Amino acid sequence: MSTALDFLIHLKVVSPLVTEKLFLSSVVQVSSALQVTPLSGVCLIVAAQLARLSGFSQIIATSSKKHESLLKKFGATHIIDRSLPVDEQVKQIQSIAPALEYAWDAIGNEQTNTLAARSLSAKGGLIVSSLPVSKDILAKHSNVKGKNIVSDPILHEKSAAKIWSHVEEALRSGKLLPIPHQVFGGLASTAEALQAVKKASGYKVIVRPQE
Repeated sequence: MSTALDFLIHLKVVSPLVTEKLFLSSVVQVSSALQVTPLSGVCLIVAAQLARLSGFSQIIATSSKKHESLLKKFGATHIIDRSLPVDEQVKQIQSIAPALEYAWDAIGNEQTNTLAARSLSAKGGLIVSSLPVSKDILAKHSNVKGKNIVSDPILHEKSAAKIWSHVEEALRSGKLLPIPHQVFGGLASTAEALQAVKKASGYKVIVRPQE
């Protein structure tokens, strides 16, 4: 959750001063597009919801097409099949948002950095990545800037405290949807849960050791 929030703060869409109101109303209205690569991960599903609440008009996700209905439920407006050649993905993204300014790369490798950089408009834009954006790719795209984020509730105590204080209300009202999950009870189920993780796609595997 705090990683997703810090991503939006890096985009200067949401400031730390308004995050405490984020779930109460759409306090920031942004008529803009956001590309997220990929969007089937838990963190990015949360980020898509926060981006929607923050007013992004288009949230473009590169993902497996089998997750299309799930991702649209959580806020994505367009799904680009990530199995397509990079040239075709770029073409589809630019046809949807020719003025694209922002991209979140949750993987942060050369391939995903390249897709993000090429998908941005001719004016350039910002890539926020889970890892440092490749210097070689930024050198090829001089009008593109890159930032990386490392986040957890301890490192970002203030933003985490503000957002977590409203999570319960947001879930109750439906403004924030819970992540799909499969629950295993008891430590004895750990081996079974680990096998489930290997097959998990589009949902979280949880073990409750106290049961």
